[in-house]
Amino acid sequence: MSDTSIQPSTEPARDESPESLSPLPLHQLPPPPGDFTGRKKALEELVERVKFDGAGIVGLFGMGGIGKTALGLRLGEELITRYPDAQIYLNLRGPGGKPISSFRAMGHVIRAFDPGFAETSLKLDIDGHYRSVLNGRRAMIFLDDVDDREQVLPLIPPAGCLLLITSQNCFTLPGLLEMDMEPLSAAEARELVLRVAPKLEGHADAIATLCGCLPAALRKAADLLVEHRDMNVETCLRRLSQPEERRALVDESVAAGYDRLSPELQRMWRWLSAFSGRFEASDAAVIWGMTQGEAQGFLSKFISCSMLKWGGPDSGYTMHELVGLCADARCTEEERRAIRKKLSDHSVTLFARANVL
Repeated sequence: MSDTSIQPSTEPARDESPESLSPLPLHQLPPPPGDFTGRKKALEELVERVKFDGAGIVGLFGMGGIGKTALGLRLGEELITRYPDAQIYLNLRGPGGKPISSFRAMGHVIRAFDPGFAETSLKLDIDGHYRSVLNGRRAMIFLDDVDDREQVLPLIPPAGCLLLITSQNCFTLPGLLEMDMEPLSAAEARELVLRVAPKLEGHADAIATLCGCLPAALRKAADLLVEHRDMNVETCLRRLSQPEERRALVDESVAAGYDRLSPELQRMWRWLSAFSGRFEASDAAVIWGMTQGEAQGFLSKFISCSMLKWGGPDSGYTMHELVGLCADARCTEEERRAIRKKLSDHSVTLFARANVL
């Protein structure tokens, strides 16, 4: 994880590239996807909380491919007249997935208001300069794909501005209005499929089921028919029924979160693919070879980075089916054998205890 802390006394290397010295537009918000579908209730709630309750920070959290950015852009579009001075957009992962530091992000915002910043202002208190250019303005700052709390904390704007953030990692901020996003409903998923590929009429429900109602997967599956005009619906459904084809629909999104984990956490997460449905902390403890309390702590980490879902005491832990396929594909055959042996040995122990009882 990159160092995103800001120290006023730290002076980064000067970037003299033409791009760094050119002024930035004040209205940078990209349009939401033209086929944006569903999320009506969530959108209405967010708009109401911002307009009437005065929420100044909105955070959209959830797994990759669930539609955080699309909802954020749609929300920004709804609120654009409320923040007419500027709408600044920045993906904090940066090119190649390397996180952008808070310093660079602040510089991006400042340069929209002060084009000469990169040439003349590197020695100034950038935190103060950031707040100064936003003070008294009605501006929207959209920080997409935030890495963690430390990265975004220095970027909280003064009152009167709106900060929109999306992240796979859940965290808290002072005054944060957060929303944990879920897959689309079956009806919404069907509508999205038909908006992308109307020829799937009559098969949209099957596509929605195969894609687990994830927006990114639904678009890719529907695009398959749009891009391959010689492919009939039956062929498309046969392809999507194959685990490797379904995994490919979300693998890129899952990889973004997976690559942020340490090698040890990657291994532990992969091993959870042994459970095709719900499981408990005691089950994870068996395959990880630790106590239930220790397993609980690691499971919480995976929940906080949206790599696992907690449904409550009655539902336990679950991994989205397509995500589970991605986890299993990353397991080696040796790991699969080790997992099977641990589960088998555990079953023998349970049967022995049952016999005693």
